[in-house]
Amino acid sequence: MWALRVAPLVLVSFAFFDEFASGVPAAAAFAVREGFGSDISALTLAVLVAPQLLSLGIEPALVLWAGRGHRSTALALALAGMALSLALAALAPDLVSFGLAFALYAPASGVALGLAEAALMDQRASERERALTQWTLAAALGDLAAPLSLWGLAALGLGWRVALGATALLLALVSFALFKAGGAAPSRADDTPRAGVERRPLSALRAALDSSWKRLRAARGRAGLLLWLCATAACAFMDEVLAVLVGLSVYRATSDAALVAQSLMAFTLGGCFGLVLLERRLKGAPSGALLVVACVGSALCFAGWITVLVLAPARLGLASLLLLTAGAFTSAHYPLTCARAYAALPEDSTLVAAGAQALGFIDLAVPLVLGSVADRFGVVTALVALLLQPVGILVAVALSARSRLQRAARGSTLEQ
Repeated sequence: MWALRVAPLVLVSFAFFDEFASGVPAAAAFAVREGFGSDISALTLAVLVAPQLLSLGIEPALVLWAGRGHRSTALALALAGMALSLALAALAPDLVSFGLAFALYAPASGVALGLAEAALMDQRASERERALTQWTLAAALGDLAAPLSLWGLAALGLGWRVALGATALLLALVSFALFKAGGAAPSRADDTPRAGVERRPLSALRAALDSSWKRLRAARGRAGLLLWLCATAACAFMDEVLAVLVGLSVYRATSDAALVAQSLMAFTLGGCFGLVLLERRLKGAPSGALLVVACVGSALCFAGWITVLVLAPARLGLASLLLLTAGAFTSAHYPLTCARAYAALPEDSTLVAAGAQALGFIDLAVPLVLGSVADRFGVVTALVALLLQPVGILVAVALSARSRLQRAARGSTLEQ
């Protein structure tokens, strides 16, 4: 595929576009809630759950199918689908219409990100942690651009609908550029759609799923793959869900929209700083030790911010420093856990990407459950539950270490 053959920078840019586009409704959650007059659980259903619900089960199958020879077309169409979803959401008259429109976003972005990330892992197999750190940094910059755009539009008297519309236009332009570039690029055998796939897409989809299942059953590292895919899925806790809950809690405590943006920007800026530092530290420090430090640090700093929210809400402005530090630690979770998943099955990156998307039910359950917890027990309780992310990853680290020790012990016994 031409777009995936160019530079890794092209692949990394898709992480930026996705996080920027999905971050706009998350960062504007309090404004969307006020505009539609909805409760927290209904809002999380529309912003976070509905997109995941539509993509559940579809996303990994589409990635596997597209990986069999439709990559260029699939990638451009996925970006166009993302643009259409955001445009319809910007015009939605009520929360139900908004949720239905935004539901189209997840499967479209899933195909684009799955193909791009798998291709990046194939190109940079010898430095997966660093490549995924750069990928995550691009995503963090997209997260940062979302509240910044809302802040700038608010200064001009414009709201979240304009932000969604502008984002849709940006993605449409990128999609058009990709179509043009793909059409002008030299053809390749693996880019040419197979005739059978053109005439019988459902048969081709079944063949792709069957072939992938056989490859997974034959893989020696499938147990480790599942462990690290689950650890990677745990990163859903302190992502968009965190943005929604932090934004709602800060706005409820202070009624200050500027402080909401400041808090979210602090977490994202800290993430960017942490990723830059992580890339440098990966050159000399073991990635396993870095992952443990990142989990412990994020848990302590975020717990400290929650304490300020409960005991001294008037100091939430200064407490943004805690969010900044928490973001620095938390940003390392995804690249370090995801790299281990790809290392467990290095010969089939597309299958790993599809496997990660097959665990989309975790992304679906987290916002739904936490939204219900927030409505029933309060936002603070839901914020505390976000600490399950670093704790869960630490459990995965411990299980992986125990598995290695058991294999070493068995090997030593056999030698004797």
